[in-house]
Amino acid sequence: LAMMEHEWLPWAKSIGLQTADVTEEKIAPSFTISVQAMQHGTEAVGWLTQAQAAKVQPGLAVSLDSLQAIVLSVEKTPYPALGDFEVRLQTRVSIEAGIAIQATFRFPAGDAVTSIPKSALLTTAEGTFVYAKNDSFYLRTPVKVGAMSDQLVEITDGLYTGDEIVTTP
Repeated sequence: LAMMEHEWLPWAKSIGLQTADVTEEKIAPSFTISVQAMQHGTEAVGWLTQAQAAKVQPGLAVSLDSLQAIVLSVEKTPYPALGDFEVRLQTRVSIEAGIAIQATFRFPAGDAVTSIPKSALLTTAEGTFVYAKNDSFYLRTPVKVGAMSDQLVEITDGLYTGDEIVTTP
Protein backbone atom coordinates (compact mmCIF):
# COMPACT_ATOMS: atom_id res chain seq x y z
CA LEU A 1 0.00 0.00 0.00
CA ALA A 2 2.99 2.31 0.22
CA MET A 3 2.83 3.68 -3.35
CA MET A 4 2.51 7.14 -4.76
CA GLU A 5 -1.16 8.11 -5.10
CA HIS A 6 -1.10 8.45 -8.89
CA GLU A 7 0.63 5.03 -9.19
CA TRP A 8 -1.84 3.08 -7.05
CA LEU A 9 -5.10 4.59 -8.26
CA PRO A 10 -5.76 2.01 -11.05
CA TRP A 11 -4.47 -0.78 -8.78
CA ALA A 12 -6.67 0.43 -5.88
CA LYS A 13 -9.76 0.36 -8.07
CA SER A 14 -8.95 -3.14 -9.32
CA ILE A 15 -8.88 -4.57 -5.78
CA GLY A 16 -11.77 -2.46 -4.49
CA LEU A 17 -9.70 -0.34 -2.09
CA GLN A 18 -11.97 1.76 0.09
CA THR A 19 -11.10 4.37 2.69
CA ALA A 20 -12.91 6.29 5.39
CA ASP A 21 -12.20 9.15 7.76
CA VAL A 22 -11.78 8.60 11.49
CA THR A 23 -14.86 10.14 13.13
CA GLU A 24 -16.40 10.93 16.50
CA GLU A 25 -19.33 8.56 17.12
CA LYS A 26 -21.37 7.22 20.01
CA ILE A 27 -20.72 3.49 20.32
CA ALA A 28 -23.17 1.06 21.90
CA PRO A 29 -20.71 -1.65 23.01
CA SER A 30 -21.55 -5.31 22.55
CA PHE A 31 -19.79 -8.65 22.67
CA THR A 32 -20.76 -12.25 21.94
CA ILE A 33 -19.69 -15.41 23.75
CA SER A 34 -20.64 -19.06 23.49
CA VAL A 35 -22.74 -20.51 26.34
CA GLN A 36 -24.05 -24.02 26.98
CA ALA A 37 -27.01 -25.48 28.79
CA MET A 38 -25.61 -27.68 31.54
CA GLN A 39 -28.76 -29.80 31.90
CA HIS A 40 -32.03 -29.86 29.98
CA GLY A 41 -33.56 -26.77 31.54
CA THR A 42 -33.62 -22.99 31.48
CA GLU A 43 -30.03 -22.21 32.57
CA ALA A 44 -26.89 -21.78 30.45
CA VAL A 45 -23.29 -21.10 31.48
CA GLY A 46 -20.43 -19.30 29.72
CA TRP A 47 -17.09 -17.66 30.46
CA LEU A 48 -16.16 -13.96 30.51
CA THR A 49 -12.88 -12.09 30.60
CA GLN A 50 -12.31 -9.66 33.44
CA ALA A 51 -13.07 -6.68 31.16
CA GLN A 52 -16.34 -8.25 30.00
CA ALA A 53 -17.38 -9.25 33.54
CA ALA A 54 -16.88 -5.65 34.73
CA LYS A 55 -19.77 -4.60 32.46
CA VAL A 56 -22.16 -7.48 33.19
CA GLN A 57 -24.55 -7.34 36.16
CA PRO A 58 -27.29 -9.73 37.33
CA GLY A 59 -30.61 -8.84 35.68
CA LEU A 60 -29.02 -7.71 32.38
CA ALA A 61 -31.02 -8.85 29.33
CA VAL A 62 -29.04 -11.01 26.89
CA SER A 63 -29.87 -12.29 23.37
CA LEU A 64 -29.34 -16.04 22.89
CA ASP A 65 -29.61 -16.74 19.18
CA SER A 66 -33.42 -16.51 18.85
CA LEU A 67 -34.13 -16.54 22.62
CA GLN A 68 -33.97 -13.92 25.35
CA ALA A 69 -32.29 -14.52 28.71
CA ILE A 70 -31.25 -12.62 31.82
CA VAL A 71 -28.01 -12.78 33.76
CA LEU A 72 -28.46 -14.69 37.02
CA SER A 73 -24.89 -14.37 38.30
CA VAL A 74 -21.29 -13.50 37.46
CA GLU A 75 -18.68 -15.19 39.64
CA LYS A 76 -14.89 -15.38 39.60
CA THR A 77 -13.85 -18.90 38.67
CA PRO A 78 -11.06 -20.98 40.19
CA TYR A 79 -10.37 -22.33 36.66
CA PRO A 80 -8.95 -19.35 34.72
CA ALA A 81 -8.06 -21.53 31.70
CA LEU A 82 -11.74 -21.38 30.68
CA GLY A 83 -12.16 -17.66 31.43
CA ASP A 84 -11.78 -15.43 34.45
CA PHE A 85 -15.50 -15.33 35.30
CA GLU A 86 -18.46 -17.69 34.95
CA VAL A 87 -21.73 -16.14 33.80
CA ARG A 88 -24.99 -17.98 34.44
CA LEU A 89 -28.01 -17.08 32.29
CA GLN A 90 -31.68 -18.04 32.55
CA THR A 91 -34.21 -18.35 29.73
CA ARG A 92 -37.99 -18.70 29.84
CA VAL A 93 -37.94 -21.84 27.71
CA SER A 94 -35.94 -25.05 28.05
CA ILE A 95 -32.64 -25.44 26.23
CA GLU A 96 -31.33 -28.85 25.18
CA ALA A 97 -28.34 -29.87 27.30
CA GLY A 98 -24.92 -29.47 25.70
CA ILE A 99 -26.00 -27.24 22.82
CA ALA A 100 -23.68 -24.27 22.24
CA ILE A 101 -25.60 -21.00 21.88
CA GLN A 102 -24.26 -17.56 21.01
CA ALA A 103 -25.04 -15.02 23.76
CA THR A 104 -24.86 -11.34 22.80
CA PHE A 105 -24.47 -8.73 25.53
CA ARG A 106 -25.45 -5.18 24.50
CA PHE A 107 -24.89 -1.95 26.44
CA PRO A 108 -26.09 1.64 25.95
CA ALA A 109 -23.98 4.13 24.01
CA GLY A 110 -21.89 6.62 25.94
CA ASP A 111 -20.34 9.90 24.82
CA ALA A 112 -18.97 10.33 21.30
CA VAL A 113 -15.48 8.85 20.95
CA THR A 114 -12.85 8.57 18.24
CA SER A 115 -14.02 5.64 16.14
CA ILE A 116 -13.43 3.67 12.96
CA PRO A 117 -15.39 1.03 11.04
CA LYS A 118 -14.71 -2.45 12.41
CA SER A 119 -13.62 -3.54 8.91
CA ALA A 120 -10.54 -1.27 9.16
CA LEU A 121 -9.14 -3.04 12.22
CA LEU A 122 -6.34 -5.60 11.80
CA THR A 123 -5.70 -7.84 14.80
CA THR A 124 -2.46 -9.82 14.56
CA ALA A 125 -0.12 -11.70 16.89
CA GLU A 126 1.96 -8.50 17.00
CA GLY A 127 -0.92 -6.23 18.05
CA THR A 128 -3.81 -4.22 16.66
CA PHE A 129 -3.31 -2.05 13.56
CA VAL A 130 -4.94 -0.01 10.81
CA TYR A 131 -3.57 1.29 7.53
CA ALA A 132 -3.57 5.07 7.91
CA LYS A 133 -2.74 7.66 5.25
CA ASN A 134 0.55 9.46 5.78
CA ASP A 135 1.22 11.91 2.95
CA SER A 136 0.90 9.78 -0.23
CA PHE A 137 1.30 6.47 1.58
CA TYR A 138 -0.84 4.11 3.65
CA LEU A 139 1.22 2.88 6.58
CA ARG A 140 0.43 0.10 9.04
CA THR A 141 -0.24 2.03 12.24
CA PRO A 142 -0.56 0.51 15.74
CA VAL A 143 -3.74 1.49 17.61
CA LYS A 144 -5.30 0.85 20.99
CA VAL A 145 -8.99 0.00 21.04
CA GLY A 146 -11.77 0.48 23.56
CA ALA A 147 -15.48 -0.24 23.19
CA MET A 148 -16.72 -2.21 20.17
CA SER A 149 -20.13 -2.51 18.57
CA ASP A 150 -21.22 -4.58 15.58
CA GLN A 151 -20.05 -1.83 13.21
CA LEU A 152 -17.66 0.52 15.06
CA VAL A 153 -14.51 0.35 17.21
CA GLU A 154 -13.38 3.02 19.66
CA ILE A 155 -9.76 4.10 19.14
CA THR A 156 -8.12 5.23 22.39
CA ASP A 157 -4.64 5.81 20.94
CA GLY A 158 -2.93 5.95 17.53
CA LEU A 159 -5.36 7.98 15.39
CA TYR A 160 -7.02 11.38 15.37
CA THR A 161 -10.44 12.44 14.13
CA GLY A 162 -10.12 13.27 10.42
CA ASP A 163 -7.29 10.79 9.70
CA GLU A 164 -7.89 8.66 6.59
CA ILE A 165 -7.79 4.87 6.95
CA VAL A 166 -8.23 1.85 4.68
CA THR A 167 -11.46 -0.07 5.33
CA THR A 168 -11.36 -2.63 2.49
CA PRO A 169 -9.61 -4.91 1.50
